[in-house]
Amino acid sequence: MRKIVFLMIGFGILLAVSGCFGKTSTEEKIFDVLEETVTLEEPFVEQQEDITSLEKREKEIFDEITSLPSDEMDEIQALAQEAIEGIEKREDYIKTEKESMDASKEEFDKVPTLVEDVEDEKVKEEAENVVEAMNNRYEKFEMLHTTYKETLELEKELYTLLESEDSEMSDVTDQLIELNEKYEQVMEANELFNETTSQYNEQKETFYKATELNITFEEN
Repeated sequence: MRKIVFLMIGFGILLAVSGCFGKTSTEEKIFDVLEETVTLEEPFVEQQEDITSLEKREKEIFDEITSLPSDEMDEIQALAQEAIEGIEKREDYIKTEKESMDASKEEFDKVPTLVEDVEDEKVKEEAENVVEAMNNRYEKFEMLHTTYKETLELEKELYTLLESEDSEMSDVTDQLIELNEKYEQVMEANELFNETTSQYNEQKETFYKATELNITFEEN
């Protein structure tokens, strides 16, 4: 199961944000975009607990099924159906995740054009690093999303096998082997996503500190 520990894109509460200019500066515009991506990712963050709960229940169901004798087919089939329904709920959740991240990326894609207008070379360099870090994070999310989606398909195939009286044990075993390999890929993709999230958070803070914006950081 995935067991993702999502690192929030927002590294702290930002207070007293104001520029040193009479009009909105390019740095302020970049700030507004970056913080809007945090808002757009809230649906992603909010449902992580529900996904984890469904993953935990599926593990319990699998353990229940494997502990039952083969002549308890009615119970096995009922449990398998419950597992499939839980998987379908997770499919809906990761669809929402994808929509949330796509909206975040669409907003973030405004940043590169804004960066071109930054006059201070040091600030511009830090802003370019923000773009690189965030794009790397989006790339790792796509990898995680694709791998997890493939895992859900394999899980549904497993429970379809388990609820069928005609399934061969060798088929179930092969499916479990493939699933375990996919779980490893999910764990690796999840680790990379969390690493790139941390890296982005650090780079965003470095960029904010390099600007002339008056930003007070209150760490979570």
